[in-house]
Amino acid sequence: MTRMSVIELIDIPVLSLEDAKLDLVFQSPAPVLHRAVLTVKSLVGIPISYRGSLFSREGAPKLRELILRNYNPCAAPADSALHNVTHLSVTAQMHEVQALALMKAFPRIRDVFIGDFSPSPTVVFPPEIAARLALRIHYFYDRTSIINLACLSHAHLRRVSIGQASAGALPVFFQALDDGDAELSILPSLANNPMPENSMIRLHFGLPDNRQRLVESMEPASWRHELTTLADRGVFRNVRKLSVSRVEALMQSSFAIAGRLHVIAIRPRNPTTVPSPSTPNIMSTLFPKLEEFDLTFPPASRATSMPSCVILEDRNIRALFLHARRIFLRAPPRETYDISWESLCTALLPDVRTTTNAPHAHGIERLELHCIRVDFGDAGSPTTGDERQLYECCTMYN
Repeated sequence: MTRMSVIELIDIPVLSLEDAKLDLVFQSPAPVLHRAVLTVKSLVGIPISYRGSLFSREGAPKLRELILRNYNPCAAPADSALHNVTHLSVTAQMHEVQALALMKAFPRIRDVFIGDFSPSPTVVFPPEIAARLALRIHYFYDRTSIINLACLSHAHLRRVSIGQASAGALPVFFQALDDGDAELSILPSLANNPMPENSMIRLHFGLPDNRQRLVESMEPASWRHELTTLADRGVFRNVRKLSVSRVEALMQSSFAIAGRLHVIAIRPRNPTTVPSPSTPNIMSTLFPKLEEFDLTFPPASRATSMPSCVILEDRNIRALFLHARRIFLRAPPRETYDISWESLCTALLPDVRTTTNAPHAHGIERLELHCIRVDFGDAGSPTTGDERQLYECCTMYN
């Protein structure tokens, strides 16, 4: 143990015949130990911190990172090694009273992650305490229940992850302390490992000072239903970078049937359902300061129902293209995507017949195509006009 710098103990027996063997480890000081991972079989029994000198203040003087699974450290003794720790991760359930006491007792801990936090806190967190906390809450939030986070000084929290939410909770949950630059990622949800075409979405919102907000699962229909409200309230007004790998969540031609997202490849016959070209697009209001748009196309399994031309010609996607100055188009992992140059120009260049005061091709500073093949047709690469300017700022990878 005197030579150990990293240790990981899995399924530590609390009450068993092997206690005596394990105590030989805990009773040995570790002067160079800086990272420890402990997984306890049960919360019943003698606390780990009382079992020996390993995790005492003097027994592990260089311990900086401590990860505790199935163990609550709130009963740590006064001479605990937590006095030396700067990064603490706890997966066991912890209430706000315990978290507040822990942060006050061990002021050196500047980064605390609690993997199972109470959904209805009742204690106010001072901003200086909240700035050191990262929380994961297994709970569903809507526009009513999201007020439960208000007393946590949630705008100051370093990182907050909630299991599921409706779009009505986003204005409060994504509250920012200032008007600094923000980033938004719309990704497939990993909550229940669903099929790709039936996946819910996951939202990752990056705020200034490295603060992060994560919604692990959200119904696409709820997200799309609240887009106008989110735009009117300016929730994403400071988003400079938008990364999307669930493009259906933004497409105007998406609709839901039996929980699945589908795309209309043919324009509806009823002219009243087609917005006027002069009508401001919702994306321009939702992301007024957008500078960078990173789009990953859907995998080949969905390419037949959602070809690239349908995506590139969608009114919402075109609005984002015309608004951003840096555009990144990517094929799905381990795949290659085919796009015609004509479709790409239609998507990225403004239509002078229906658009006034629109940005021209020279407004695009950078265009990157990753694992995407471009078919220029018989005419070859462009030589004049806006298409040539677009071609010159385009870089293709792989």
